[in-house]
Parts: sequence; C-alpha cells; structure tokens
Amino acid sequence: MSVVESLIQSPAGLRQLRLMQALTELEPLDGDRQVGVSPIRAEGAKWGLESAAVTSDLKYLQSLGMVECFESLAGINNVFIQQAGLDATKEYRTFIKDKVRRNRACRDAYLHWLYEGDDAPGDFHSECSFYGSPYSEQELKDAKNWLDEEGFIVGKKSADNDIYYAEITSKGNRAVESGRSVNEWQAGGISMTDRSINITGSQNVNVAQDSSNVTQSNTLTREQLGKISDVIDSYRALSGALNLPEEQLEVAETLVGELEEETADVNAEPGKIRQALERLTGIVAEHGTKGVSTAVISVIEQAIQFLG
Repeated sequence: MSVVESLIQSPAGLRQLRLMQALTELEPLDGDRQVGVSPIRAEGAKWGLESAAVTSDLKYLQSLGMVECFESLAGINNVFIQQAGLDATKEYRTFIKDKVRRNRACRDAYLHWLYEGDDAPGDFHSECSFYGSPYSEQELKDAKNWLDEEGFIVGKKSADNDIYYAEITSKGNRAVESGRSVNEWQAGGISMTDRSINITGSQNVNVAQDSSNVTQSNTLTREQLGKISDVIDSYRALSGALNLPEEQLEVAETLVGELEEETADVNAEPGKIRQALERLTGIVAEHGTKGVSTAVISVIEQAIQFLG
C-alpha cells in the first residue's frame, strides 16, 4: 500500500490529499514551484477544505516530504511543492478517476445508503462520494441497475432505464449486515446462504455442514485477511513518518512481523491478531507523529472491526 492509499483511508488523510491537489492547481509564484496559501484559506470550500486545518495539514505534508514551508508569526503564507507532493497528487487523481474502483464503490455506497434510509432523490450525492470525488448521475444509474439485476434491490424503471422508488431486498440486507462488499458476494463464490454455526466460546469459526469427521478450525475470511494486510502495508508505508522512538519502533516492528506470520498461517489465531493490532494502536497513538498516526490507526481500527 502506497502513502496515498494509506492516507486516503482516514478523513484527515483524505483532506490532506485534497489540500495537496489544491496547491498544485494554484498559479506558481516563481519557477521553483512556490505557491501562495491565501487563495486556499479564502476559497477552501472550492476544494472541500477547512481553513482552520490548513496550517496543521501543511505541517503534516511537510513531514512526509511533499512540501517545504516556514511558519512565521503571520502563519504559513507560501509553500514549495516538492516532487513527492507532485507524485502523490498524480497518484491521488489517478486513484479517484479509476472507473472500476468507482463503479464497485458506488454499488456498495448506494446499497448502504439505501439500507440506512429511504430512497430520496438528490440525498445520495450530498452524503456519498468516492474519496471526496462526487459520483456522477450515470455512475449512480449504472450502480442501481447492477444492484437490481443481481437481486440486491428492487424498484421501478423509468423510460431512460433509471430505477426510482428503490427498495433493498432481503439479499441486500444480508450483504450489508455481513460487512462484505456486494462485489465480493458476486465474484468470490461466497454463498448468500448463511451456512455458519455459532459455537460457544469461539469466534470466526468455519464448520463444514452435513459432513462427518469434521475438525473445527479458527480461520480468517478473505476480507479479514485483506484488512490485516492493509494494516501491514499502511504501517510500512508510513513508519518513517511516524518517527517512533527506537524502543517503541522495535516493538511495533515485532508486532507487524507477528501479523505477517499469522496471516500466512492457515490456522491463524484471530485472538492473537486482535491483541497485536490493539498493542500496535496504543504504540502509534501514544508515540507516533500526530496526523500520521491518525491515518495508520484508522486502518488498524477497520481491521479490528472486521475481525468481529
């Protein structure tokens, strides 16, 4: 996972990427990629930015080597955009324009939005976006048609093949409540029928039903493994910027190593993984650079949530 993919997981990181994008869109003050910050403070809403957070976000971007700036008594007035900042902005723009990612995300976003409330035209666009980039009307239309064809929603179709008065089906409810993406339900051979058995004192247990000589084993789902892998990648990408003290860095590296070992084991222990994630959260929160730690912790919390 790259620095951009790590940042994009948290609201603060996403805001910082939008700030970096805004800086690259300003008219340079000279040939050294120097730009003034005042337009962003005055028109922050244009880029979805908060003026009050600009200074702290610039300092964070500087810690990542994306900009160079100096804070005087009057604040930060100008910044020099570094090559790392240009590269990150290019990657962010490419990421939010990725058609496959956008389509897949729009399906999940609309289904979750529908699950939480009534289908009110216009509300979806004000509440949901793809990492800060609004979905188009065509993307929403395609998402609704796909969900309808796959049985996650039902609704009436207009003359131009758009679905209105959409309602979520029982299949759609199960998909949302499972915590999995609807795209995985369709592509990964995951059964929509709940074939699991609850065993007292056990978590994440898979048992083959209607079979004899069955051995119980604690295993992780593909999505759980993916979330833990995201933690490892996020930590690796941002470990330098975290600036952990040497002693805490050694502990953090050991914990990440344990996560790598556990996720490579077919008999991974969810309890051991959860414990390692929680310890890593504590170290990053207490000793990591403010802002960078927020991005890493956001990814860790997602992994803990998916462990159930």
